[in-house]
Amino acid sequence: MIKKKKKWLHKIIIIASMPSICLAIVILAVSILSICISRGFYEKGMEFESSLFSNIFAGLVTGFIIIVLSGTKSVYMAYLESKLIWLQQTHEMIIEHFSKRNDLFKANRKTDEEFFEIAYDAAMDANSVNVRIIQSTFDKVKWFDPPKYCKKHYKYDCLDKVEFFDDLHEFLRNFGEEHDRRKEVISRIEEASHIMSILDSDILNDITGLKIKIASAKKLFL
Repeated sequence: MIKKKKKWLHKIIIIASMPSICLAIVILAVSILSICISRGFYEKGMEFESSLFSNIFAGLVTGFIIIVLSGTKSVYMAYLESKLIWLQQTHEMIIEHFSKRNDLFKANRKTDEEFFEIAYDAAMDANSVNVRIIQSTFDKVKWFDPPKYCKKHYKYDCLDKVEFFDDLHEFLRNFGEEHDRRKEVISRIEEASHIMSILDSDILNDITGLKIKIASAKKLFL
């Protein structure tokens, strides 16, 4: 509960620090001041002065609404772009894993030591993707919660996958360098690749959708 409050507080601070939001707060303060001055003149029978500040108030309110709408767009864009960058970086990490996996398929002529080094790197690259998703919870820059997002939208439970990757790491660590059991190593790496492949497919679909949303949002007037 405390962590959630801190997250929301941090997000509010980020939003409040945006130039458009700061300007909106200033305009709101000035508009309140102008209506108060207008009321003061009206009570003193100074109708012209009261009308003048009343018009200023009306103009400021219009400006406030425009700035708020513009700020809302800025916040929305920041959210979309932050998510897009995170997904693109995660996709690149998965591609790194696929590259190592492909190297493993071509490692028949490699020595046992080289073969298991490639296998280990491929496994660790896949695990790094899962670790990234888990640790992104603590990244205060993010506008969304990657673990919850992946579980809800991709049906990918990063915490549930911890046991899988721990078992894979233990398997490789204890396996040794038995040449006649390379197929078993490849089979275990393929399991990790299958998990990454499904996740990457969902991420790529999401990236495409986000790019469309960002392009559409940029076309808006405000």
